[in-house]
Amino acid sequence: MQPRLTFLSEAETDRIIDGAFEVLGHVGVHVGSDRVLDMLTGQSGVERDGERLRLGRDLLEGCLKTCPSEVRLYRQDRDAPIVLAGDEVNFVAGSTVPYVYDPDTEGLREATSRDLVNHTKIIDRCDHIDLQSGSFVPSDVPKPIVSAYRYYLALLYSPKPMFSGAFGTDDIAVIWGVMAALAGGDKALSQRPIALLCVNPSSPLGLTDVVAENAVFLAEKNFPTLMIPIPLAGGSSPVTLAGTLVQHTAENLATIVVSQTVRAGAPVIFGGGPSIMDMRKGTACQAASKAIIMGAAIGQIAKRLGLPSSTNTGRADSKCVDYQAGEETGAALNAMALARINLIRGSGTLEYANVISTEKLLIDNEICGMAKRLIRPI
Repeated sequence: MQPRLTFLSEAETDRIIDGAFEVLGHVGVHVGSDRVLDMLTGQSGVERDGERLRLGRDLLEGCLKTCPSEVRLYRQDRDAPIVLAGDEVNFVAGSTVPYVYDPDTEGLREATSRDLVNHTKIIDRCDHIDLQSGSFVPSDVPKPIVSAYRYYLALLYSPKPMFSGAFGTDDIAVIWGVMAALAGGDKALSQRPIALLCVNPSSPLGLTDVVAENAVFLAEKNFPTLMIPIPLAGGSSPVTLAGTLVQHTAENLATIVVSQTVRAGAPVIFGGGPSIMDMRKGTACQAASKAIIMGAAIGQIAKRLGLPSSTNTGRADSKCVDYQAGEETGAALNAMALARINLIRGSGTLEYANVISTEKLLIDNEICGMAKRLIRPI
């Protein structure tokens, strides 16, 4: 017997997916790229109203049928792939964070390239964390090159596959060039991806110019694309958990239409980080129980759609490495493993995912190991 955590019945899962179809058919999605708007205009099932596209159910279901049910990633030093599919569970370190927690001062400071290198070396020794993430956005690197430089340093100092994203439409081609150089060329990189790149649909129901264009770029390269909409219940999405999951699903589906229109069969991962908004401070409470519930539901919805799954649930809202941080991350990582999420992101993070602590990373590595044991039979 393999234990499993679910919060939705099959009927409830279908109701959320049907709701997403209805939202995209009646409300649609805003697209910030004129090129992508023109690309989709005229497609069967697409109705254009200015910068908004309404997407029909037949189109959405047709795009889902062409999506692969699994994504394979490769370490630079091994032949066996890391598989994102079915009930496989993998952990990835927290990413794209501006601050590092300094244990000497017990406070945060801006991260540097040296912090990124040191943190990457430690991730490489964390046996239970499967993917690295170019964790920091170094403050000592010019902004136009910081995104690509993160990939270069991370993949240079650890053979683990990398998860992260591009900050604009210019740097994604540079990132691809860096990865291709390390992988042995464009063809080798396409056949054995050593990373996956994410795009972040903007809640509510928006694909910015960067998101739309980068989704096109990755589909053209036939490269794994992780979609990470982050709707906040009560802020950028309905206050109910079910309503937020409907919107979250719609934002994933809209991105899938862009990807599959460019290349049918392009690999995509159904992901995200829906959470609730603290009405007092406007912060995203990513360690709240309701965020854990929605994180687990992502896995059920993804499986129903036949897609690999990913979630941000596993981050801590605590501001230091304390009991609160351990409880928040421990509860979330174990719950996501029991929900059989394929890619679970957040190890090492603090303070609403704005800070990374190397000390906490090591503690979280142990939690990931415990979670992996928890889901195996006696």
